[in-house]
Parts: sequence; structure tokens; C-alpha cells
Amino acid sequence: MIHLSNHYSLITNYFLKFLVLVLSLDLFVSCNDYESAAIGYDDVVEDSVVFFKEPVIDTSWQLTPVMNVGQNSDNIFLYCDELYNALFSRTLGWNGGDVLSSASLSGNRILWLARDSYFGVVDAATRARLSTNNSVRNSLLLQTSAHGTIGNPASEDLKELNPLVQTTDPAADDYYQGENLATPESTKSYLAPALASEKDGKIQVLYGCYKTSNSRREATYLATYSISSDGILTEESLQPDLMQNMIGYDNCLLRDDDGHNYIYCTYQLSGINGVLVARTSTYDLASTWEYCVRNIDGDIVWTTTAPTTATGLNADEVAMRSSMLSNNGACQHPQVLKRSGYYYLVGQAYQNKQDVLIWRSTTPYGPFTDVKTLCVIPSRLEKKGPQTYNTLTRVTLHNALSREGELVLSTSQTAPATADNFTYPGSADYVRPYFYRVYNWESLWD
Repeated sequence: MIHLSNHYSLITNYFLKFLVLVLSLDLFVSCNDYESAAIGYDDVVEDSVVFFKEPVIDTSWQLTPVMNVGQNSDNIFLYCDELYNALFSRTLGWNGGDVLSSASLSGNRILWLARDSYFGVVDAATRARLSTNNSVRNSLLLQTSAHGTIGNPASEDLKELNPLVQTTDPAADDYYQGENLATPESTKSYLAPALASEKDGKIQVLYGCYKTSNSRREATYLATYSISSDGILTEESLQPDLMQNMIGYDNCLLRDDDGHNYIYCTYQLSGINGVLVARTSTYDLASTWEYCVRNIDGDIVWTTTAPTTATGLNADEVAMRSSMLSNNGACQHPQVLKRSGYYYLVGQAYQNKQDVLIWRSTTPYGPFTDVKTLCVIPSRLEKKGPQTYNTLTRVTLHNALSREGELVLSTSQTAPATADNFTYPGSADYVRPYFYRVYNWESLWD
């Protein structure tokens, strides 16, 4: 026999479960995407959406889109500059170099600075660097506008300034081989050009002095040159003791409107690179240098005493607290430009990565904040033979090449093996610059 109270209890439980089920179904229906509340056109604020169109590119510029899908911002347009790539695809004399930087000169000219470089002959058809090539530690090239322009360069306008051994006998092994431009006081060291500036018609070049045994930096040299109308370089002075410091302030030079040259570099601490800033008292690189540091209270001060390295490659305490990148940011080879009231710092992601980062500041000495990823350098080279490389050694900014405010970058990369730099098809296209242009980069902060 079933008790009446139990009977009512069972009915009540079934009823409650049924009620919960109905309510649940109604709840799901009310949340269905197809029955959401209608939104009138008047409710949409059209100005809240910004659309970016691909830039209009002149076909004579020979720019090829780089489709790094999912790596660059959707608003960034990255192009490979085939025009400048062809300009540096040379077959006689200077035909490759590591870490190519540039300096704008008067008369629509550009001075190009390269470190370890190859001189000799390259087979034009196969782009193979012949084994008779020799290498030098420092080289300079001058680009004029005699036959072309900076925006539309001509191959005849790019000439190496290094002395050549001989150019008359193609059968000799030393045909179009080059010689170093600058030599240090010690035979156990070598000089590598870093940056240049023009002062009163003279060219000033900063060289880093490195030990041959371990490539560790010892000091900074300052050379002064004159260039004749026919492109002959003459050394007027070479100052070996401008700076005796393992931290080399020579990654980038910005000539600001305030009368100073601002020079940027990185220091190394436990495998991380921070950014340090110095400035010259005038536009003369030989004038007094001041260094931007933070004191123990965290305030920015200028001092004539430079941060140093304590032991090995690690920076001292002053350098450690004086990085001008916010939030312990890090990069390699900082490059700076000024645009519309901001100072932008471009740097390659540490260590030798393909990501190119960009910060900004309201002063040339920082702090540089609000970091963004500017672009990602492709991992393959458009060249004959193997297209993979070993290391992306540097990404460099070239402000003088910009046509419409876009950023112009060049890369330096090493071959998979030393032997790959010679005799093989495409071997001349490893240690050499490749150029890229970045459009709509300021939209990163929109």
C-alpha cells in the first residue's frame, strides 16, 4: 500500500522537475543568437571603426608585398625593396658586407658603412662569389645622384671608397680586391665602422676598436675624412682615444633640433640588452660627450662619466638602472627617428630574432614606452641557391631612403657555413643587405 503523503510527495517532485525543465528551455531560447535584440542602424557609431587601405605604390619603386600572415599587424604593409636589393647586388669590387648603416650627406648623397666585407669578382649569372675574393674589416661606399636619385638609384652612383689592389688585370688573383680604410694602433685589434655624420663639409666616422682574438670591444676611434668631387676619400685625422669603454655608443645617431647629436647603444646584462643614450654638446662628434643615466633615486641626469662594464661583458650598476626602455624592455641595435612630435625607437628583438619592435617617447632620451611589434622579417631570402640563412645579425633603419614617411629597413644575415659564401650559386647573396619598407606603421598607436 502506498501512503497518501508519499503519493503527494512524488507528484510534487515530478512537477518541480518539469517546471525547472520548462524554465531552462525558455532560458536557452531567450539566449539564442538568432533571437537577440535587434540593433538599429542609428545605434552604430561609424567613426569608431577605422579602415586602412593598402598604400598606392608606384610601379617604378619595384616593391614586392611580403605576406607574413598572422605575424604583422593587419594594418601594417611590408614590402621587399627590389630596387635597392638590385643596387647592392654588385659584381666587381665591394660585393657584400655585414651590418650596413647609412648617413645622409649634403648634395643628395648617402654614405654607407659596412663592417666585415668582401671585395673581388662575382659571377653575374649565378651570383657566385669567386674564391679569389678577399675580406676587409671596414669599408665605406658613397651613393651620389649623378645618374639617378635617392628614390630611384642608379648602379653607376654607388662606389666603394676603399683602395683597390688592382683593376687592370682580370686574370690576376687580386683583381678588384680591397684594402682596409682604417687601421688601429695595435696590430692585435681591428676597426669596425659604426656611424657617421657630416660637419662643415667633413665626414666624421665613429669606429669601434675590437680585439682580434675574441672580438671584444676596447675603445672608440673618431676619423675625419674629406671626399673630393670625383669620389676620392682622404683621411684627415684618426683619433684613437675618443672613448675607452667596452660599451660602444654607436648603434645610431640622431641629429636633433636642440643642437645635440643623440647616440644610442645597448649594454648586456645576464643575456638581456637594455638601451643607453648619450649626446654630444654640439653637432661635432669631437665635442664633449654627456651620458644619460638614472641616479639612485631614479631621476634622469646628464653626466660626463660614462657607464662602464664591471667584469666580462656585463654592465655596471649605473648602466643597469639607466636603460631607457620601459618595463625592463630589451632589444638589439636601437635605431631612432623623429616624427610628428614623437621619438620612435626601432630595435630587433633579442636575441637575433626576426621580430622588429618599436617604442616611442616625447624626448630623444626616453623613457621609450608603449612597445609594439613593427613587423617580422622573413625567414627566407629571395636568392639563387639555398634560401635559408644562419643568423639575422642586424636590422638597421635608413631614414634617408624614405619617400613618403614609410620606414626603410635593411637586414644583415650570415650564411649557414663559412664555405657557403664562396663558389656556390647564390653565395654572394648571404653577407649583404636586403631592404624592406614598412607602410602605415604609425597606425600601431591608433
